[in-house]
Amino acid sequence: MGTYKIGCKIVSDTHAEEVYAVLKQHMNPQTHNLFPRWDVVAKELGLSKSTVIRNVRHLLASGRIRSDFLPAMNPQLPEECGFTVITVL
Repeated sequence: MGTYKIGCKIVSDTHAEEVYAVLKQHMNPQTHNLFPRWDVVAKELGLSKSTVIRNVRHLLASGRIRSDFLPAMNPQLPEECGFTVITVL
């Protein structure tokens, strides 16, 4: 198990692997996509939401997951309204 630095925080690979496992459990098996709610992931793991997000950043940086922003389908909503889709690689 390694550690890595995000900003001034030191993070352990242990939580990154736990977060990755939960994301993989919730992904669509055909598309490998999911639309996570970080508070739900945090509750499942017994971690804080900020710890989950920190470890998701590590997974993104290491290339194990990809994040894409999809704009809202409703044309009446501003362009910045939408949701994030995570792809487990």
